[in-house]
Amino acid sequence: MHAATLMKDEVPIRAVSRSLAVLKLINAHGQLSMTEISRLSQLPYPTTSRIVQTLVHEGMIQCDLGRKRYYPTELVKTLSASYVDHGDIRDVARPYLMELTRQHNWPFMITNQVGHSVQIQDSTYGETSTSFNCYPSGYRLPLLGCAAGHAYLAFVEDDVRDCLLRGLERLGTQHHALGRFCHGDYAQSIRRCGFAAYERSMYTANPGKTSAIAVPLVRDGGRLAQLSISYISSAMSMAEAVKRYAEPLMIHAARIESHFRKDTWPDRLSNIA
Repeated sequence: MHAATLMKDEVPIRAVSRSLAVLKLINAHGQLSMTEISRLSQLPYPTTSRIVQTLVHEGMIQCDLGRKRYYPTELVKTLSASYVDHGDIRDVARPYLMELTRQHNWPFMITNQVGHSVQIQDSTYGETSTSFNCYPSGYRLPLLGCAAGHAYLAFVEDDVRDCLLRGLERLGTQHHALGRFCHGDYAQSIRRCGFAAYERSMYTANPGKTSAIAVPLVRDGGRLAQLSISYISSAMSMAEAVKRYAEPLMIHAARIESHFRKDTWPDRLSNIA
């Protein structure tokens, strides 16, 4: 049975979803106490305790008995043993990121979706003085809290998007975009425009100071990544930013795509006119 069919109505086993969420939290933070895991996962303490003890039993995490803190073991690496890193997108996209930055003097980035986040694969934050901060590769932003995440959710298959949104609802996520994706035509409007825009993100190192526009990158008919610009919100309105940068983003996305699938270029450029 196709995976999408299994996920169509709801996540099959909530305990598995919760266990994976706990493991990801511990892995992301390096080490956490039981109380911290319960608070960050928004799970009851008894439930958290059972999940943590199961992960200890399976060898995925260990407990520092002196400090009562849990940390991941080497066994966690086995979970990615067969994962293929599409590092070629970074090699292909880098010249275009640099070209965009030279032309427009703002940082540009390539991201990909990881769970309920998007992760920076490459960026030009360190190549321009208009960056508040220099975000490293691997830095993550929540799907609902950035333009790249909105672009991903809009262009992903409906059943995958619905599954992700249900998972965010179960985690108690409070974000205005959740309702827009779940109960409106927000995804369709992004697809019609060809880009997503997010004003004054609160999930960066300088909350509310930067805004972004993002377009999807497609490879062989499937989603590959997102191409985004980040700019200082006070420098211009979102309408002006869209007028200046949406088309260059789509053009450069088409150029990057052309390295992977030759017939993508004319399809994407025809949508820009």
